Amino acid sequence: MPDPSAPSPPPPRQQSPRSDATLTGATPPPKRSKWNSRTEFLLATVGNCVGVGNVWRFPYLCYRNGGGSFLVPYFLALLLLGMPLFLLELALGQRFELGATHAYGKLHRRFRGVGAAGTLMAYVCLWYYNVILAWTVVYAAHSLRPRVPWGADGVDAERFWEAQVLHESSGFDDFGERGPASAALFFALVLSWTCLFLATRHGVHSAGKVAYVAATAPYGILVLLVIRGLTLRGAAEGLKFYVRPDARKLATPRPWLDAANQIVYSLGVGTGQMIAFGSYNPADEDVVADSLAIAHVYGARRFADDVRKATGRAVPRFFLFAWSWGTPAFCVLLAGASFQSAFADSTYEGARSTASAKAIGFLLMVGPACLMAGGAFERPSPSYCAVEKPAASVELTAVAAASPTKGGGRLARAASGAEFV
Repeated sequence: MPDPSAPSPPPPRQQSPRSDATLTGATPPPKRSKWNSRTEFLLATVGNCVGVGNVWRFPYLCYRNGGGSFLVPYFLALLLLGMPLFLLELALGQRFELGATHAYGKLHRRFRGVGAAGTLMAYVCLWYYNVILAWTVVYAAHSLRPRVPWGADGVDAERFWEAQVLHESSGFDDFGERGPASAALFFALVLSWTCLFLATRHGVHSAGKVAYVAATAPYGILVLLVIRGLTLRGAAEGLKFYVRPDARKLATPRPWLDAANQIVYSLGVGTGQMIAFGSYNPADEDVVADSLAIAHVYGARRFADDVRKATGRAVPRFFLFAWSWGTPAFCVLLAGASFQSAFADSTYEGARSTASAKAIGFLLMVGPACLMAGGAFERPSPSYCAVEKPAASVELTAVAAASPTKGGGRLARAASGAEFV
């Protein structure tokens, strides 16, 4: 029994209701918004992948690269490059709930540049993409007239495009020879930017509502264009061109590069868009997709086993192969094709590329790759890793990260200090 003469212990200290961020004087990070529903997320993602490039760019690439034979590198690029990277960026944003720059910085401090470059690329694309939308608005307004101006009174489409829409001059020394800038094009550009502002004014809450119309309308338009195209004169000859492909084109690097570029362009990977979309998902939306975010840092097979044990849902074998071997191998082949294309003789409006221009292009390709490769032998970001790794285990960690086998998982555990001697 306790001694009644002993002094009673002091009452427990009351915990301050203030958070750690308040005690340290730091401002707690604001809570990130979430999609109103999974349907809005799916529609916004699909709408990001279907746009002008599917109507305008893809048919041209098919025609230039042998018709139906272009579908071979296209679907191969979709399976080995597009789908794994697409899910990788979605899962990366969902895991860290951050934008591209900070999400890549969580993996490694040097990867911040990758996210910043992608964000800058998205801004550059946004500027010219809104100009294309302005052209579309001008043509849509003219199409409502009883007689379209590009097909009436002998005025052909090219002349209408250059003189009426663009007010194109003959050169740098002749600005304004067609008069002032097109007022119709200016107001169309203002309208496109205004619509963009209104659609994203309240973040994902307003963008998700717009996606119900913006993501479904392109499919209806594509169906109408297909019906219209099949009823035009010469449609049978066009279909025969796709049925009888030119397989000789596949022996050149151009179709493979065009296919990879089209996949990246259509899916929007590499510009931070998918990372931003995924960052507005709940953290527990899809655990299997999260496996992509650390496939090469943690060991693909080891992490797949952890996902199966935790959720009871096995990672598809195809994605396990793609994360470990398929996507890296395909990227290496594309890099080789890019090098070959960089040193090939190229001309622009009759002018042949000089040796200095080729050297600059080579440095632009090799320089960033060398910087990123050097970061693989440094310590991963402590904010991402649960255990701080000893300095002596850096090279061992790099080997474990590249290994897709269970042996790689053991190396990763040893590098983390659990079995380090």
